[in-house]
Amino acid sequence: GRREEALGLMRHALDIALEHDLTEVIARGYFNLSFLMGGRDRWADASAADRAGLDFMLRRGNRQWAESFRSHLRGNGFFLGDWDAIDVPLDELEARDWDELPWSLRLDYVGLMVPVAVARGRLDDARRIMSRVPDEERAEMQERASITIGRYALALGEGRQQEALDGGLEAASVRGSVGPDHPMFKQGLVLCV
Repeated sequence: GRREEALGLMRHALDIALEHDLTEVIARGYFNLSFLMGGRDRWADASAADRAGLDFMLRRGNRQWAESFRSHLRGNGFFLGDWDAIDVPLDELEARDWDELPWSLRLDYVGLMVPVAVARGRLDDARRIMSRVPDEERAEMQERASITIGRYALALGEGRQQEALDGGLEAASVRGSVGPDHPMFKQGLVLCV
């Protein structure tokens, strides 16, 4: 719970990693710094850390980390209201099986793009995305939470308010696992409201 101290330690660890050119530690440092900033609703600062991490990983040719930073940037854009920044083409989703997509992209399709599509009145896009999601429960908690957010955002868009409220409460229940600073918990609260 000592968040300011955590931010200071994370920045210092990142400085040391940069000084010694420790690629994986640098990636994790930028990523976690962004996450800590986002948890404090400092989305512009989170985006600055993500852009620095993305630039670093692109220079190193690490596509997996680059996609993770792009995902963070899409999430930051969601919370900042810059929804055009998270518009990932649906062709990518339809060209591959769900489990072939990068994990972060799966989260963004259902946890970000579906709520945005619903808010913009593009229910057909939201339905297209949700039709690609496997029916079986996913093992990873964040993927389950993002699918829940997408499913119940669509329910809200289709006028099924009680179902949306129940889903929002379900999505918000991740608080016990990830804490109150996590974006999925925040999205669950928004869905409830």
